Amino acid sequence: MVGDSSSDVGAARAAGMPVILLRGGYTQVPVEELGADLVCDRLLDLPSAMQRLSAAA
Repeated sequence: MVGDSSSDVGAARAAGMPVILLRGGYTQVPVEELGADLVCDRLLDLPSAMQRLSAAA
């Protein structure tokens, strides 16, 4: 799951999925504090982030 808020993290966890958050979304809380598996600065970082998650699984 890719998102930008705590509700995205909650939805991913409820589905049993890993979650990557993007900075600059709709949250007042720093994304590092939301419990994501990884945090990306920009969309172009997603492919490498997804590879890191799949390699860790």
